[in-house]
Amino acid sequence: MKKLQLIIFLLVALNASLYAQIRQSEVERDTIVMEEVETLAEEERDGDCFISGGPGSVSCSMGGGAGSIDGNCQVSCNSSYYACCGFGCHCKPYH
Repeated sequence: MKKLQLIIFLLVALNASLYAQIRQSEVERDTIVMEEVETLAEEERDGDCFISGGPGSVSCSMGGGAGSIDGNCQVSCNSSYYACCGFGCHCKPYH
């Protein structure tokens, strides 16, 4: 009888240990995914391009309304740069 109780205890302990390891792996996986999403979001943001443009844009423009700082402008950029319109229109290099 004591051997059976010992075997049951060991099986329960092993089961709990395996569950804890699996759960920890899931938490680590979810953390990595969130860090990747946050990194991508940070790379895509550019506070200077608040009218139009930003990473991935080859051109942008803005009119001389209340939202524009430097009046009318437009810009087109080559593949090494992205267009940015906010404080004027200019090309910014990718980092």
